[in-house]
Amino acid sequence: MEEQLRAGFRILKEIEKCYETGEIVQANQLLEEHYDTYKGNFNWRMMKALLLDCQGKTGAARQLLEQDYYLHRLHYEANYNLGVFCYEEKDYEQALFYFVNAMYCKEDETRPEVHNSMMEFIEQMCSQEPTLIPLIGKESERAELAHKRIQDLFPVKTLAMVEQEEAEQQKTGRVLVDDRGQKANTGNGSEQLTGYRRGETYIGKAFPVEEGYAYYSGIYDNSYEERDGIEASFSGFLPQYKTETIYGEKTKQQVFSFEQPETVTVPILVYRDYQPVRAVAQEEYQFTHMIARRFYYYTFREVTELVLNSDSDMVVGEPIVWRKKKSQPNVIINLFVDGLSQQFIEEYGMERLMPNTARFFKEGTICTQGFSNGEWTYPSLASYFTGLRTRNHGLYHSSYYNPNLWQFPTFTERLKEEGYMCSRMDGDWRSTPPTGYAKGMTRQIYQQAVRAMKVDDNVEEVIEQLAAFPETPQFIWLGIPDLHDAPDEWETRLSTQTTADIHDREIQRSAQTSVQKQYDTVKINRYITQLQRVDRVLEQLYHYLGTHYSKEDCLVTFMSDHGQGFTRENARFFMDEHRTRVPMMFWGSGIPKGICRELMESTDFFPVVLHAAGISYDGKEGHVPVYFGGKEKRNFVLTESIHENRLYQAAVYDENYAFFLLSKELMKEDESIDLSGYEVHLMERGGTEVTEERPELTRQYRDMVLRHIEEYITAI
Repeated sequence: MEEQLRAGFRILKEIEKCYETGEIVQANQLLEEHYDTYKGNFNWRMMKALLLDCQGKTGAARQLLEQDYYLHRLHYEANYNLGVFCYEEKDYEQALFYFVNAMYCKEDETRPEVHNSMMEFIEQMCSQEPTLIPLIGKESERAELAHKRIQDLFPVKTLAMVEQEEAEQQKTGRVLVDDRGQKANTGNGSEQLTGYRRGETYIGKAFPVEEGYAYYSGIYDNSYEERDGIEASFSGFLPQYKTETIYGEKTKQQVFSFEQPETVTVPILVYRDYQPVRAVAQEEYQFTHMIARRFYYYTFREVTELVLNSDSDMVVGEPIVWRKKKSQPNVIINLFVDGLSQQFIEEYGMERLMPNTARFFKEGTICTQGFSNGEWTYPSLASYFTGLRTRNHGLYHSSYYNPNLWQFPTFTERLKEEGYMCSRMDGDWRSTPPTGYAKGMTRQIYQQAVRAMKVDDNVEEVIEQLAAFPETPQFIWLGIPDLHDAPDEWETRLSTQTTADIHDREIQRSAQTSVQKQYDTVKINRYITQLQRVDRVLEQLYHYLGTHYSKEDCLVTFMSDHGQGFTRENARFFMDEHRTRVPMMFWGSGIPKGICRELMESTDFFPVVLHAAGISYDGKEGHVPVYFGGKEKRNFVLTESIHENRLYQAAVYDENYAFFLLSKELMKEDESIDLSGYEVHLMERGGTEVTEERPELTRQYRDMVLRHIEEYITAI
């Protein structure tokens, strides 16, 4: 595979030379002769598109580049070429989209001749179609916000420029934070928002579309404002309140009809205090007590038709039907513990770290060979939700908002199709509702997990919701961010302070993200006490489930997105098991009792959940292990780090060996991978290197990784 790729790049250079000198026929002959061999590489397809355009086949050229554009949104030449193709087809609005995207790519700063060319195209388009002029500002704002990852600041929707004097004052203020509060200059790609202030918010507004059925957000503060009159507020870019996001529609009147008498609950949000809402079911009701921009819930029993109306706009959520399932589990709960290493659990003992969790899942299945597909939260969660590996879902750039999740089917959508009310209680700022994690969800509670949304809050919210909808089939995602407080060097709760060794109370802050932290015994000890506290709080949920549900009617799962760098001393490889092997546990309906030692990836997790619940699902790259009733075992797992301005690194694990591939060159902003001088290592999963002793296996895994990332490679 390596020699084939090298040969391909040599041929591609010949084709590019012919193209640049105007020898189009010769360039096309060379390309057609070798295209089937190398079409898996984006640079080859780019060349193919350019030659198609030269032949007058602009539509085919555009189609070829657009089919994989979702993987190359920051590719400068792809945006430029697509802009030109759209211009030639007189699709000026889409041409503007691509040209503006290109101008916001960092490469634009070094390509003045291309920049000037795009400006000329835009001027020509505006002269031919003046209605395009107002769109220039809108497209520029969209691109600007995408490159500032405004979605991470949810519920902030837009930013506004400030005067220079105010910008100077901001420099000593709050900056955009990294995983659980690290400053933005720690290498995660986000940038300080000096020069900007908060603009509009999503409160009362919809996404991803602005009309019809969409996701609407409201303030979630238990309506305390009606008690004390204190309005919900912001501190800089951070809201001092939780948000609640509901799938529904803005309307003045809504009519629901049901085939049979149903008990249903309807969420309602009004836009002014005490706005009257009239409901007609068997009787007529008047609701006049609601304060603005919050969701209120109303349950109507045994209705076949429900009419809601108001004199002004309101948001009416989809009816939540109270009807249990007869064959599938009625409650599915996933516990997501951010940043928990399976290797760490095995080293220190599950019974010591999480005795309540160990006791609960001992009656189900504990998986010992689960691996995350990514090394940090953003790409890893996307793999769980989509069933796709990092390279294939394209969600990995730390400082650019990628809308891909809105395009891929997610497991939550499949659960919704089966009649589950899907909800999420989580404060992870890399997976906010507008980034696509709203899909399939009926209800989401979110606030960035700095002042709230810790394990205490979220366990309480889950129990509250279970009690609120006792007859409704539910899937609930419970996020637990608390472990990040240890590596992020933040202070923790009372019990973790008083029980810590006095030496562990000397907290030293550094400028690295949590995933990049180095070995540190103080952090390890704080991590242990924090994990024990998380377990103590989770015991409340385990108790509630045990007293309110049978094991056959409930399915509880437990997983993490990545391990931690500070837990392993002298780790030779960044993608070692301390960072990539994560806990995966299952309990309840359809789950056998025992230990699963089969290899698993993040992509496999929810196919197991759906299989256990008796729900069919196309898991994409996901796989149900034989242990859980699948057809075949995985022979290996693949995990990788795709991150701008860092080395590309991949690891392949089988039962006995670990293979590592590392680039020597940093990845570019467009995620292209230069493998010049790359290195490979084959290790026994005990530590001994056997690269030279096992050349066939080394070559097999090397070729597999190269084939996996062929799309992005630019040199080797």
